[in-house]
Amino acid sequence: PRIPDLGCYVARVSPPVTLLDPLALIGATKRLPRGGNVVVAYRNDNEFTIAEAQVFTKTLAATRSDYSFTLQATVAYTKEADFAEQATQILRYQPDLIMIAGLPKDGGTLVFELRRQQYDGYIVGGNGFNTSQIFDVCEECGKILLAQAFDSDLENASGMRRQFIERYQQKHLERPSPIAVQMFCAIQ
Repeated sequence: PRIPDLGCYVARVSPPVTLLDPLALIGATKRLPRGGNVVVAYRNDNEFTIAEAQVFTKTLAATRSDYSFTLQATVAYTKEADFAEQATQILRYQPDLIMIAGLPKDGGTLVFELRRQQYDGYIVGGNGFNTSQIFDVCEECGKILLAQAFDSDLENASGMRRQFIERYQQKHLERPSPIAVQMFCAIQ
């Protein structure tokens, strides 16, 4: 396809967080069938993460009777945050589930600090976690459910997705990023 005066193009197709984030909460219900207490943490100096935190809280409110999750608190932070203090504040609420709307570096650092402070529960990472770079910050993140359309985990992959992941890892020596996946899907 061509756009006049622009030449050939490839579209990046990305589902909105209003579609993906509720699916991540549904995924959490499979692991926490009795629901529980939830804390939403978000970066408050970024429009996208603020909007995503609003999606998280609206989804929790809309599905409360279906999934028995109760929003205990929202905790805001900035990229310069002292994540030890933020993690301590979050853990005071004794959450069963933590939902984080943050970018890879700050979100990963918050997860790292939560794990350092012995939180072993589930974490839903929003769109900012939609990158393999999160593991550069948080190597032992454990129990993270990502709000994303593509899972780059080779262990559970099959068919064309498995072939793509294997070839990408052979060439680039890392997991494919969401952008690489979206470009692959656009070309298909």
